Amino acid sequence: MSDAGERSLRQMPWWLWPTVLCGIAPVAAWGWQGLFAQTSNVRLPPVAHQALALVVWVIAMGDRLMETRRRRSTWRHWFAGRFRTPLLILLVIALGVLFRLLFWALPQVILEAGLFLVVPVIFYLFFARMEIGPRSALPRDIVRGALFSAGVLLPTCGIASVPPAALQLMIAQTLLVSLVFLSTTCREHIDRPEEVSHREEWNAIETRLGVWFFLLLGTMIWLAQVEAPNALVYYYGTMGLVTLVMAIIHVLRRRLSVDAHHCLSWLALSLPLLTRFLGPS
Repeated sequence: MSDAGERSLRQMPWWLWPTVLCGIAPVAAWGWQGLFAQTSNVRLPPVAHQALALVVWVIAMGDRLMETRRRRSTWRHWFAGRFRTPLLILLVIALGVLFRLLFWALPQVILEAGLFLVVPVIFYLFFARMEIGPRSALPRDIVRGALFSAGVLLPTCGIASVPPAALQLMIAQTLLVSLVFLSTTCREHIDRPEEVSHREEWNAIETRLGVWFFLLLGTMIWLAQVEAPNALVYYYGTMGLVTLVMAIIHVLRRRLSVDAHHCLSWLALSLPLLTRFLGPS
């Protein structure tokens, strides 16, 4: 890969556009939200999907722009640093649209549920990244996983009653998403020159990730069997499919560039877009 100062848009692979523009994360969140609403037999208003997608994009882009202050080793960080001003303008516009949706269009019951996430989001953006290194990666990515999971599950929980196993589902979802985030974090940091002193720790975490993915896969299969014939079996089945794909990506990680690994991981999290059409109508 070319040095950051020598790169140009012509050199960037075309398939990286969705990830450099933070476009996959909102799609993934919308897919999980729609699948949970479908399996819970809840019809969410379109504004709930729009608000979630904008919230996820604003957080992802804001986080990306803050990350570029420390590194530009990947294409997505180089792009955010190179086009920082246009992206900041776009971020401000998105915040304005989001504010309009939240306080003038979103049902109050969903807004109240979402407001509980404001404090942890602020904590993640401004405090969780003050500590760097492998020892801070796990708690930070658990916070990210919990925020993602709560964001996709709470709107449905707020608008109607949900299955009694909602807490169990929240824990399983948080674990899955946290492992995906931790996998991308390890892949990005393990070969960085400034992380030489922590390389053994990153290697240890990455080695255990494979075990965690296969343990989680077994758990998802068991939960799907327990929930059958309940509609929630489709949700756990989707989580199992995502876990399986992530386990394959983990096995092939050394053959993938950092950007490719990041992109494929988010595409794996977007699989509910496909499976939701196979679920109960």
